[in-house]
Amino acid sequence: MADLTTRITRKFQLYIWCMVFISLPCLSAKCLNVDISVNLYPEGTLKIKYGEPLELFCVTDSNYSASDIHFINGRNNKNMDSDIVNSTTRRLYIAMPEKQLTTFYCRNNKTKKVCLARVLVDSPPSDVTDFNCISKNVDILNCSWTRQPSFSIIRYTLTYSVNTLPVNPPCVPTQIESTVYCVWKTNSMPRYRQQEETQFFDMTACNAVGCNSQNFTVDHFSIVKPDSPYELKILKYGTHSVYLEWKISHNIVDFLSCGVDHIIQYQLAKVDNGTHFRTVDTSNLPARNRTYRFHLMDLPYAHMQYDLRIYIKSKMAKSRQYWSDFAYKHFTTLSEEPMRPPTIISGAFDQYTRGNE
Repeated sequence: MADLTTRITRKFQLYIWCMVFISLPCLSAKCLNVDISVNLYPEGTLKIKYGEPLELFCVTDSNYSASDIHFINGRNNKNMDSDIVNSTTRRLYIAMPEKQLTTFYCRNNKTKKVCLARVLVDSPPSDVTDFNCISKNVDILNCSWTRQPSFSIIRYTLTYSVNTLPVNPPCVPTQIESTVYCVWKTNSMPRYRQQEETQFFDMTACNAVGCNSQNFTVDHFSIVKPDSPYELKILKYGTHSVYLEWKISHNIVDFLSCGVDHIIQYQLAKVDNGTHFRTVDTSNLPARNRTYRFHLMDLPYAHMQYDLRIYIKSKMAKSRQYWSDFAYKHFTTLSEEPMRPPTIISGAFDQYTRGNE
């Protein structure tokens, strides 16, 4: 069986070579229609999918022979081994060329003339592995990823779907260095669908040798980064407590059905290290309110300056990057009457009792 396969393969190869010998005499030695006594076939840019062979023919006219021409690799300017096909033609064959974008030259040694061809060997775009989206306050949706390495330009399109139907037109992304991204807003075309709990995306990436398609599913409310709370104020001051009030964005209240978590932190302005904040329990705060109030108690000192910070995030968010920026307030607690006189060192004062006169 193996011998039969070998005989068939050899017969097929002979058939191909016969066809080459028949057709090559009609090949012209004009390089891009300029008669310089040498030419390369195929002309122009040869695009090869990685894993397929590279085959080039160098042809001269009848005034010269195949011994007068040779191939040159433009990356190192070295001559390349090739086979003589007929009296005026050489063949360069590489069964498994590496990925590259290289210029190959066919040179006539007697006339010193050269003809060139660009050879691209590449794979279709590989899968994107770091597709990531972030929603800015359920107002702007930005999805980004890293451009995959390639010897040719990769063109991406990204389309999101609603109820399995693509929403057109697709996004043609912007690229800054190796980062590629698409942005949807409430006034873009198509617009940002703020109410959808799950976002579905279809990506197509194409380069010179092929395309690759991928699908991504994004848990929408887990990638929302809210705006910071605003209108933070103190409704009532105490010696060891303050009564706080703040508001959160309409978008967060209206669209974020899961609600938000809070972090409330404070530090003693003149005592604590600038990076050290004390965190209080906020588990009793409701998940969805337009306006929040909180009684911050058990502050350690009266008549003390404090720095206050409040953050919020979607209850669905898991990563630290989705916490909002903080709202900030600086306040001073009320003074109180001392509970006892100051402690003194024994002997520090000279006591004198004055009798009745």
